[in-house]
Amino acid sequence: MAQVTARVENEDTATLDVGAIVSEHHGPACLFDTSRQPILANAKWLDAGLPGSSAPAGSFLPGQLAVDLLQSSTTGRAGISMARFPMPEPAAGQRNAPADAVFEFTILPVTTPAMAALLVLGTDRTPIETLQQALKESREFHRAFAACSADFIWQVDATGVIDYTGPRGLLDYSPDEVFGCPIVRFYTDIKEAQASLVFLSREPMWEREVWLSDKGGASHCFLVSSVPVTDSSGQWQGARGVGREVTDQRAREAELKKARTSQRMIATVLHAMRSEVDPRAILDAAAIVAADSAELDACLVARTNERGALDWVAKTLPAPGMKADFEELSAPLLARMAEAIATAARGSIRFETPKAQFLIAVTSVDGTANGAVAFGRSIGGDGSAELWPWSPEDEHVLRAMTEQLGISLAQYELVETLRQGRKAKHAG
Repeated sequence: MAQVTARVENEDTATLDVGAIVSEHHGPACLFDTSRQPILANAKWLDAGLPGSSAPAGSFLPGQLAVDLLQSSTTGRAGISMARFPMPEPAAGQRNAPADAVFEFTILPVTTPAMAALLVLGTDRTPIETLQQALKESREFHRAFAACSADFIWQVDATGVIDYTGPRGLLDYSPDEVFGCPIVRFYTDIKEAQASLVFLSREPMWEREVWLSDKGGASHCFLVSSVPVTDSSGQWQGARGVGREVTDQRAREAELKKARTSQRMIATVLHAMRSEVDPRAILDAAAIVAADSAELDACLVARTNERGALDWVAKTLPAPGMKADFEELSAPLLARMAEAIATAARGSIRFETPKAQFLIAVTSVDGTANGAVAFGRSIGGDGSAELWPWSPEDEHVLRAMTEQLGISLAQYELVETLRQGRKAKHAG
């Protein structure tokens, strides 16, 4: 075919051998006249099912290509058109295959001394489309997997400011509420925030325990994993990762630990009691070991005497303050214990004075109350005991002691009765 002149959008021109271009082009190519009828097409154009001078009946231009071809014909300017062609069904199990073949067509107006025409050159973009589809599916897969496996998806910049969270946000904060906020704002303990590196990691970190607070101030435990984020030059730009909430699990572990500690304390007290033979020694051992195990300032055991009043039979006062104040505390404490016995109180009773707080339980044998046990902690001038309230573990240990001490008090009473009897016999 004769040489033709191609005019591009910036009005530059070039002399081309259009016949050679069409036949040797690596993709589909065709030359159209001004009425958009094909004059010359290569084999790849025809193989794609596009209309040519020798194309089979029924072939047609894709809609968008026809529109863009008309526009270039009307304006005389070069254009770009994207077109899709149906592909065969992918083989079983094949993934990431586009439903269509994708071609990019360059439309170039050309002129000869005898006519004007349009040169259309196509490039197969299907591999690029396949790659982009694979990348899209990969992103969607990892995004869905992270959303299912984590409670908190995040990214922070180099200053620790959140610039991305997953659709679930953080705790009861929405993504919009946390975006642009420093991550340290959500820490329960600011000291922990200053010491923690997981949100500003420069190397991968896995399942670091972090405590964060919700809007109401409640603390939640997360296991946070992170990886560093770098730019194209390798400069550190922040970190991203996931967090899995384990608050309930930590609470169960704490309860289990407390229960085990309580059981060890009870076992220690009971072992000390069973290691003694004399009832008085049993009571003393129980008070000493209980005070040490439960970190008490006082452990006191009282019995009901023959006059119906209460007497101290075991006193352990390891705290100097409690020992100094005990003479002042003794009478009101005995009165409260006697009241508990008289009312057949069940469970533990709390009794407080300006200087100490006590946890009291009544002992009994065969259903009859015969004494009481009291745990004590001092209340300092700074009200320190308010920071250490009686716990369920304290009550558990007290109840376990009470059951055994009721029997020991009955044995003590029996031994005292026998001793008094022998003394009276020798005196007579």
